[in-house]
Amino acid sequence: NAHLDSDESALMESLQHRLLEREVYFSSYGMGCMNLATSDSDIEHFQQAVDLALNVVAR
Repeated sequence: NAHLDSDESALMESLQHRLLEREVYFSSYGMGCMNLATSDSDIEHFQQAVDLALNVVAR
């Protein structure tokens, strides 16, 4: 990504991989997509996946 330095790019790549392990896709640009059919369960899954992924990446 042209707007990130190499450390930030590596961090985003790691975050993206950790999210994929939790069945959440986040683009390499840091964008995700939700739609009107998103349930409370979907939102909880996303939130938990992000929390867990950030904990792994922050180590």
